[in-house]
Amino acid sequence: MASKKKAAGGKAGTAKKGDEGVYVKIAEKLISSDWESVYADLDAPAKKKLFAILDKKKEILKKRKAAEKKGTGQPKGNDKRASVKEQQQGRKVNYNFGSRKLTVLRPSKGVPDKKEQKRAVEGKLKLIKAHGYSGNFDESRQNIYLSQDGKYLLYYIAAVVVVFDYAANKQTFFTKHNDDV
Repeated sequence: MASKKKAAGGKAGTAKKGDEGVYVKIAEKLISSDWESVYADLDAPAKKKLFAILDKKKEILKKRKAAEKKGTGQPKGNDKRASVKEQQQGRKVNYNFGSRKLTVLRPSKGVPDKKEQKRAVEGKLKLIKAHGYSGNFDESRQNIYLSQDGKYLLYYIAAVVVVFDYAANKQTFFTKHNDDV
């Protein structure tokens, strides 16, 4: 113990203003039995001061831990990689894409909880234009028709039937199909 005090710059209690870093390094290397002997050597005012400092550090650690749980804390130093891995672990989701299993990270913010996921969507989409036509495949050949009066062109794209009006240059849609037409 005496060698550790000498390494810190002499007797205990003779610390200069810039020596705090040395004492921090020594404190990090002490084991619990060393701390017991240091505590026994302290007088009452020094013990009171030590407890005040430890209480402040305890509050800082509590706040840091709470912030890390919320995902807003910024880890410092070497803990950054470990903390990032821990945060990502809870966000990993596996999807099957064909015969391949893909691991994907959900966004850290803006992901709805289970209750919000079951709620109906507030807005609705409206189909304005259907763009494109595919006549290359066997399943979609001969799927374009001209109405008997010659005013409308009828065809389908997947589960949507498109009726195109030449004169008005307007499309109308039949979208109630639940599978490809």
